[in-house]
Amino acid sequence: MGDFVKLLNWDRYTLASAKGSGCGLADNMEDIIVKKKADATADDERRTTVKGRREFLKGSLVLAGAAAVAGGALRVQAASPFPAGLIYTKEAPGRWAGKEGAHAPKVTVEGRKIKVVTSHPMTEKHFIVKHTLVTPEGKVIGEKTFANTDPAAESSYELPAGFKGALWATSFCNLHDLWLAEFTV
Repeated sequence: MGDFVKLLNWDRYTLASAKGSGCGLADNMEDIIVKKKADATADDERRTTVKGRREFLKGSLVLAGAAAVAGGALRVQAASPFPAGLIYTKEAPGRWAGKEGAHAPKVTVEGRKIKVVTSHPMTEKHFIVKHTLVTPEGKVIGEKTFANTDPAAESSYELPAGFKGALWATSFCNLHDLWLAEFTV
């Protein structure tokens, strides 16, 4: 009974004094406390990662526009001019090879109307965060932010009258980063 009363305190001193006293529960409680602390650390790391991904999304478009302005009209193909691990395409999926079908944006053009679709499930833990339509010079034509509760990652944009040229459609996944499709109207 004395060992049980000691364990009710749950502090490290009490657990340490109960260890080796023949009460196996003390060892189990120590393991539980260590696991809870590890879980809390992992939760903090996940929150930091999600915040980092949001900051990455904000900065990625700026970086893509700056790279286009500095280097002229860039082509995003298998030999991608972007740093590895920054922007993924159907042709250059990098570490996400095999995931391009559900992450690379698909674009349809009908006159001045542009429709961007990412065939990706929208669940609480894994969803498309945002679509953007941007020129290679970095001018944002349109953008749409999604919630995990949205039924699908679909967005529509209208081009300025007389617009002709290259465009980039982007799709940002909360787990699998920024994907880009290049097309010309």
